[in-house]
Amino acid sequence: MNLSSLPSDIRALTQHFNQPGGEIEPWMFVPASNITEVSTTEHPGTATIRQAGRGEDIKGLLRQPIGIGDYPLPWEFQMSLVQNPMAVLLGVGDTRQNNTAIGLNVALTFSDPKTWPADRTQRPPDTHDFQLLVIHLGNTGEFGAGLPQFAPYRTPETHLVWGRGDLAPSLNGDWNIPYFFQGSMPDAGPASPQARFRFYLPGPNGFGVGIKFNDWNEHEMRWVDCSRFGNITGVWEIGPIFSCDRWIPDVLCKELPVLHPESTNPPEPIAPNPVHEFTVDYCAFLPCAPTAPFESFSDEFDVPGFLSWRGFQLPFQAETWSHPGQLTVTLLGASQGTWFFPMTVTEINLTAYPPPWEWEVCFTPPDPPAPWNLYFTHRLEDPQGTWKTYWKPGVMYDPRTQQACFTNDPFGPSAFDSQLEDYFRRNGQDPAKLKPWVKVRMVFDPEPPQEVMQARPLRMLYQMLDKRRLRMGFRGSADGPWWLSQVMDISEVMGGDLGQLGETCLGIVNGRHFSLPGGMPMYAQYRFDYLRFRHDLTAGAEGYLCVAWEKCLR
Repeated sequence: MNLSSLPSDIRALTQHFNQPGGEIEPWMFVPASNITEVSTTEHPGTATIRQAGRGEDIKGLLRQPIGIGDYPLPWEFQMSLVQNPMAVLLGVGDTRQNNTAIGLNVALTFSDPKTWPADRTQRPPDTHDFQLLVIHLGNTGEFGAGLPQFAPYRTPETHLVWGRGDLAPSLNGDWNIPYFFQGSMPDAGPASPQARFRFYLPGPNGFGVGIKFNDWNEHEMRWVDCSRFGNITGVWEIGPIFSCDRWIPDVLCKELPVLHPESTNPPEPIAPNPVHEFTVDYCAFLPCAPTAPFESFSDEFDVPGFLSWRGFQLPFQAETWSHPGQLTVTLLGASQGTWFFPMTVTEINLTAYPPPWEWEVCFTPPDPPAPWNLYFTHRLEDPQGTWKTYWKPGVMYDPRTQQACFTNDPFGPSAFDSQLEDYFRRNGQDPAKLKPWVKVRMVFDPEPPQEVMQARPLRMLYQMLDKRRLRMGFRGSADGPWWLSQVMDISEVMGGDLGQLGETCLGIVNGRHFSLPGGMPMYAQYRFDYLRFRHDLTAGAEGYLCVAWEKCLR
């Protein structure tokens, strides 16, 4: 998509550091006095920063601050940092201890923009900051004594997620995100090789900030009301920060509980060793619903290592690096379900995104004889936000018939139903009032041929013609014809117009718990080429109405 076609697209501030030796605009790293090198060639796809040992924290900054009105709200910032393997995983670099703190820095200003200094390294008045840090203390014990007095496990090292700053006191201190030892190595949480941060700005009075350690997970988010300072007027700083001063030994370690007071003459904490370099994977900005351009939710999966998606009921792995140009979702051989969609759109409001529009997904399922399915699951809500029903249209391959067919619901009554009812009860809703649900029935007549439905890859289309009429389609090649369903009028189900598609997700389900045939092998893969949103229709709006629905007996 051509960003220049949009008046103010915050995605233009994104940097993946994917051009070896290229410019890193609009980013810079400061202070210059403590930086000897910023390289995009040493490890292509990252920025590698080496320090000069002057004891000053290093920050990544945009060359210009972001005014609160520069881009439509809400928007979010996502960043990935790679932990230094020599320091954090191997303990190599110092015979005593390898202490590091890396993370996300945010400085918000509440001052009049007229008072903002031209020097990016100088803060305006009434500016407050928050840093979310991933911290490693001590050593593996193989090369040094480490810091056993703080260590919860058998090796003299500690991993933490820690907040600091005056912007959000409620977020300061230990976030209590655990890690564990597996064999002889720490693993998971803050002991993971990569840390992924998120900052979400919905308006001028507050923000969300979070962290995750796996691409497929949702971020652990914390929310802050900062209206006590007034209205946010700008984001003065946002980006990576690397601790190079004496904050770890002089401040942090004095706040930590001593877990092993019996330690004889415990080592004194020391400052970070300047021998260790820092690595930034990406710094990405994303517009969010309901103000983001509809097309901005599209994803070509063409940046290895970057996945701005949310996932539920996790698969074994979901990533964009094993098959470059594709999202690869790897499942284990078990009854399971997984649901996923772009993080920036959790619902599609038809007032914000009026029809006609469509989305298209292109994917390659597991090889036969494995069963497979892919469907779009969402709530159908009226303009008042009343939830009418779920609808799960998609495609399903059954190895017993060796047929792949359109389905309005890939799974029947199952153990999942009772769990859903329990969920309603725990959230103060009466399941009886939600039933009998209306089950939507879209019809293909004729059915698409098997050479289309079993094409590799297969393309699936979801169309919203207007606030009452929907249609699905499939095609087996990029230039082939669309096999389209009958146009379905949903107004009798809804009692009028659609208002919103809620809880939007692509889904995959497998196994007996979902009343589906077995046969899914270990490490079966779905590969996705793209998910594209278009605020128009690429297939014509011809067709006729088909109102086909029935009361759900479950």
